[in-house]
Amino acid sequence: MMWCFAKINNQLSEIFFDENKNGEKAILGHCDVEAKEYKTKKEKEWIRKDTKKFVFSYENKKYYDKSDPRNLLKNTAPYKTKRFRKPSKTSKTYTLEEMKEKLKL
Repeated sequence: MMWCFAKINNQLSEIFFDENKNGEKAILGHCDVEAKEYKTKKEKEWIRKDTKKFVFSYENKKYYDKSDPRNLLKNTAPYKTKRFRKPSKTSKTYTLEEMKEKLKL
C-alpha cells in the first residue's frame, strides 16, 4: 500500500492506493488533513508537488480525476476502489478470564 497527498473536493487529503500487476492503480481510501500538521520543509514540498499532480473529486463512493480538464474521458472515468470484507458479527469475543480458562494459564 502506498500513499500521497492530493486535493479531493478542494481539500488537502492523503490518499492510500495500491498497484496491481498490470500497473493499474486502485484507490483504497482517503483522509482529510490540514497543512499545518506538517512542519518540515520536505513535507511541505511533498504537499506542493503532489497537489499539483493529483486533483480528484469524490462522489457516490467513486473517485474522479480532475487534474487534466482537457481530457474529458479521464474526468468521467472513475478510479477503481477496492472493497474489503467486514468480519462477521457472529464471531464470539472472549473476556480475559475466559481466555485464561481456555488456554489453562
